[in-house]
Amino acid sequence: MSAPLHIERHESVLLITLDRPKANAIDSTTSLALYQAFSDFEADPSLQVAVLTGGGERFFSAGWDLNAAQEGEAVDADHGPGGFAGLTEFFSLT
Repeated sequence: MSAPLHIERHESVLLITLDRPKANAIDSTTSLALYQAFSDFEADPSLQVAVLTGGGERFFSAGWDLNAAQEGEAVDADHGPGGFAGLTEFFSLT
């Protein structure tokens, strides 16, 4: 399985790209990876901007991965701190 995110640093900018063809849907692995990427961003004072984008050509993200749910990933699976992608945990980011 390939990594669900590609992370690149361009000087003070962190580019986070969802890379889960076809729909860039968020399963628990991707959710935890997103949380870690934003946690790393928050901890690095040399980074000023984080950009979250979706790979592919159709759209940014379909949201929750319904295929993972159909294959048995529980609705209450551990999606890490803050739940779905954990972005609600970063109140101090400006």
